[in-house]
Amino acid sequence: MSQDTPLLSQTERSVLLGQSVAGADDASLAALLVQGSYEEVLRSGTAKAVFGTDIDDGAAVDGLDAPSPFGPEFAAADIRPLVAALVRHHVKEAGPAAWASITLVGACCLHAFVETNWTGPDLRVDPASLLPKPLAARWQESFITVAPLELPEGADKHEIGRREQMGRVYLGAEQSEQRARLDRELVKLMEADGEEAYGLTPRPLYLYLARLLLVDIPSECLAERDAEAPSGHWWAARMLLIQQSLLDYPAQSLLDQIVEHLDQVRKYLPRSPASDALKSVRSADEQTQVVPTDDMDDKPVTDDMVVDDEPIESKELAAETITQVPESETAGSSLWDTVSVMDRELWARYLLELGVVYSQHSMPLDAKRHIVQAQAASGLQWQMSGAKGKRTRFQTFDITQLVLLARSAQRVDSEHNAVPEAMDLNDDMLLENIEFTESSPELARQDLQIMD
Repeated sequence: MSQDTPLLSQTERSVLLGQSVAGADDASLAALLVQGSYEEVLRSGTAKAVFGTDIDDGAAVDGLDAPSPFGPEFAAADIRPLVAALVRHHVKEAGPAAWASITLVGACCLHAFVETNWTGPDLRVDPASLLPKPLAARWQESFITVAPLELPEGADKHEIGRREQMGRVYLGAEQSEQRARLDRELVKLMEADGEEAYGLTPRPLYLYLARLLLVDIPSECLAERDAEAPSGHWWAARMLLIQQSLLDYPAQSLLDQIVEHLDQVRKYLPRSPASDALKSVRSADEQTQVVPTDDMDDKPVTDDMVVDDEPIESKELAAETITQVPESETAGSSLWDTVSVMDRELWARYLLELGVVYSQHSMPLDAKRHIVQAQAASGLQWQMSGAKGKRTRFQTFDITQLVLLARSAQRVDSEHNAVPEAMDLNDDMLLENIEFTESSPELARQDLQIMD
């Protein structure tokens, strides 16, 4: 890393780690994003400027080099040049510092897509309503209702959740044909290397808008964006990883882009024991691939050389490479003692996300190497053990239960690491927690860091 390259700001670090932003106003975009107030971020002045939310007449887009949203021929593919033109115009008016807010809006769109498709609950904001008014009217969702559903007295939280989900999908009006066509076109744009994206993805417009603000940056604006918001590369990698999650099989082009963005992020991270370990740009899995030679075709394969339809040499090589990580490519936990807690947490998150990327793309050696380094950076200690106890309500005898004992290196800071409330399972068969035969401090519930 060059000494002239600035490090990630404290605000960028806090937002990336999902921690409260110290010293920030509660109304700032960074604070709102960390708090989960996505609707307020999407209704902010920056979001309205880059998406053209308030555009309601043709005069507002006459000076932009982009398709007019007032024409009936405006399609999903035209959203990209329109947003790119609006971004350039906003940066020209507000100055290069606006890239920090633009990146936060893009991160908010990504969070909104993840919340809609995985974590819930659904946002009450239709992503089409962020676009210029004629597009919002044409593509608006027709089955969303803001009125609370009528529930029987004494309904539990599970029934409430089921009713809300049914109310959004089944009890409302059918989706308009224009909106359904838009969603199909956007899902088509999410394809990569011939791999199709999941066709029933809800609200793909959120992910597409996130891509436009985080990945598809106009080339003439990249230098300004990197100077004002270098964390944009990290958010771009996260966006591309979510896009990969929509595909049936890994796409090499997405992997190359993700690794390239995360490699750019490394320039803005503080020095650490992992810096030297990650200098090699070659994939460890690629280095272990067997390269065919000219004499392979001349060497016959006999029955004693094959086990389970695989050559013995290749099986032994695979077993050896998957289970062993070279010591030169790992950084022991003792080497991290001189690194500050904040820097260790940032590096642990970075290495862990790299490991997830390689794991999702079926590269086990690279995944293990980075996860081992992430564990060393975080200082997490864990051990698999066993203890006798009961797992079900009607169990009359104790059996050995598999137990994972874990302990974080740093104490849990409730202010910066707000842990979500644990909800009761209320299962008819399983207990809320395993009832161990003998109580032990090691078996007691341990407060872990969120990342651990």
